[in-house]
Amino acid sequence: MKIVSMCQGGHVRSVAFKYIATYKYGHECLACGWESNTAETRNQLFEWADYIVIMMGSFKQYVPEKYWNKLFCYDVGQDRFMNPFHPELQQMIIQMIETHGLFNSEKV
Repeated sequence: MKIVSMCQGGHVRSVAFKYIATYKYGHECLACGWESNTAETRNQLFEWADYIVIMMGSFKQYVPEKYWNKLFCYDVGQDRFMNPFHPELQQMIIQMIETHGLFNSEKV
C-alpha cells in the first residue's frame, strides 16, 4: 500500500515511520513535513497515498478535510529524538503497529 507519513519537519518522526513501514512491513512510504513541504506538495502526496499517517494528533489541521478518510495518527509526541533511528522512537512506532495493527491506530 502507498503511505505518506507527516510530522513537522519531515526529517525525524515521519522518516522513522517511513523506514519501519518500508523495510519491516514492505509498504511504499514517503515522509513529509507540514512545515518543510508546501501545501501543493503535501496535496500531491495526499492524493497519491492510500493512507496518511500523522505523528501527532494536532497535525490534522495540515491535512485538507477531503483526505481525512485516509488519516491515521501514530502519536509519538514532540520531537525529542532528533534522529529517525533513535531506538526509543523506533520501538514506540513498532509497538503501536504491533498493538493496533498497521492501520488500526487512533483514527482522527
